[in-house]
Amino acid sequence: MISKDMVNILWGIDYEPLLDPLDSPFYDSWKFEQELKEKKKYLLFQSKDDQMNFFSWKSQKDDNIRSQYEKAIANLEKKQEYYYGCSLHVYEQTYTERLQKFLDSFPESEEEDFIEYELEKGISKLPYNTDYFFQDQLKRFRFSLKKRFAFLKDHADRLEYNIPKKLLVEYWEPEIVLDQIKEPDPIKDNESNKLTSLTSELPVTEKATAAQWMLFYYILQEAKLKPRFIYKTKELKDLAVEYDIYWKNLQLRYNLISTSQGREGFTQTDTIVVERMLKEKFSAALPTFHEKTHHIL
Repeated sequence: MISKDMVNILWGIDYEPLLDPLDSPFYDSWKFEQELKEKKKYLLFQSKDDQMNFFSWKSQKDDNIRSQYEKAIANLEKKQEYYYGCSLHVYEQTYTERLQKFLDSFPESEEEDFIEYELEKGISKLPYNTDYFFQDQLKRFRFSLKKRFAFLKDHADRLEYNIPKKLLVEYWEPEIVLDQIKEPDPIKDNESNKLTSLTSELPVTEKATAAQWMLFYYILQEAKLKPRFIYKTKELKDLAVEYDIYWKNLQLRYNLISTSQGREGFTQTDTIVVERMLKEKFSAALPTFHEKTHHIL
């Protein structure tokens, strides 16, 4: 059993309600992850109908947990309780109390140390599993954290304290929060291959993963630039030889992508790579690509 005091240690001096392993919604999301892990073990061997049922179940559970986090955040905002990513209003209201707690914890520290501590903790790197937040909420986090930075910068200027350059540079890396938005990977797919070409159509200097190749191929099929698989297993095995990737990894990725109609089985990073691949030789497929992947872009 983890106590509240132990939870505090996990994320600096603050108790983080959205990271509490004993309470919802974190506990519910953890239970769902365990259940999801078990179900994915057998997904490859299930019928197409069972796979569709799996995605329907997963989508509903994802939305339920996201809604729980939305309600938890709304409740914290209403009570004006601090949490990482809170609105600027809540941050301003709790700043003095949190500063005093920091000074009490470290008797020889000063407000400048607290400002640096806040920035070192990661002004834009979310400690949450971003799979369980709606994209609008992730954007709200990002905008609130930018305002938090400006607030801390104003306090630093008032104190004539120069924030270390490394902390300024780290914060202003573009889209750092939105880059964390991702879909859960059903398998650890670390294989990457030298991109020999898709029928000699792509450069040999690149690399792509199973998820990227299958998203690429799926988009071409949806855009009617490549035929649907007729003998899928045989055709995937042929592609596996060409891409130097285990064919079952391709099969699992393709099944995840196609049965979910392009909503599962890949990450935002994968979409960036695939968009570049399409731009090189299949720009006609880009409208289909954007239509199918707009939920993660």
